[in-house]
Amino acid sequence: MAIFIKALAGKRITGSEVSAIVLRAKERAVLDKRDDNVTSEDIVNAIESFIDSLDPNLLQLQEFAAVLACSDKRYLPKEYLDMKREDIHEIYNYNKSVLEK
Repeated sequence: MAIFIKALAGKRITGSEVSAIVLRAKERAVLDKRDDNVTSEDIVNAIESFIDSLDPNLLQLQEFAAVLACSDKRYLPKEYLDMKREDIHEIYNYNKSVLEK
């Protein structure tokens, strides 16, 4: 996990992006005939070659949609714990309207 944190250097990524990075690292190991030996170098290379395919506005819209869909505060990121749902909804609707233009 520490290798992820260091290599990402504060970038925000989604769970599916983490999954894609891990899959690419595994792919590199398999192609190098090291099927069960994914190295930190494989992970760093996968992170460095990763291109975020999402528009930042779309990513934020998806994040707010997930927060609105969450029914258990234990799973919310810290920055959303004290926000009112109405405020989250307002931000979600604003982002949605920006993307629809």
